Amino acid sequence: MQKRARTAQAKQDRANAILDKARQMLLTTGYDRIKMADLAGALGLSSGTLYVYFQNKETLFLHLLRREFEQRMEHLEQEAAARDLSDFAGVRDLLLEALSYLLQDQLLYVYLETLRAQMLACGGDSARWMRSRLDQMLERLAERSVLSVPQLQELITAEAALLTGCFLQRMCTLGHAGTLQGWQDADFARRVLARARCYLDGYERGLQRAGQEVS
Repeated sequence: MQKRARTAQAKQDRANAILDKARQMLLTTGYDRIKMADLAGALGLSSGTLYVYFQNKETLFLHLLRREFEQRMEHLEQEAAARDLSDFAGVRDLLLEALSYLLQDQLLYVYLETLRAQMLACGGDSARWMRSRLDQMLERLAERSVLSVPQLQELITAEAALLTGCFLQRMCTLGHAGTLQGWQDADFARRVLARARCYLDGYERGLQRAGQEVS
């Protein structure tokens, strides 16, 4: 068994180590099959120590979702800062790049998003925090964008719904037991990106019909 973490930094390091191991197990085991006792054993901790940091499995994976969500927000902000968003083409390119990033490197985040409602049922302030963080990111984008905050929110929400829907459909097709093993599929990524492009093209035409200057 590992020694007790006594300093604030040691406790934070321990919490991060728990989240790292949970992330690793989620990739290969699947959410429903993960047990807190198994996670504690893999870390060399007692179950009691694990519950000191996270009161239940839902809370633990909600914290993991928050960490992955923050990384997504930071990625969007960094990409937006390097792009011209003064026309719709720039916004479209940003959203397609962000979607490609998720498909290539962040499928775990997408998986966690499909579990969000289940994990949020445990309560806490995570839903409010994520809403606030998203609003912050949208306001930063809107300062440099041809689109307003509500319009950007509509696009990002639609993109997330499209991605999680395609993800769940493919998981059912593959018959996976909630794991991400065998997900390296370029055709899946191309199909999702093609659907996103169609949606964004339609959205742009809708703005033009409404008389909004977007080019």
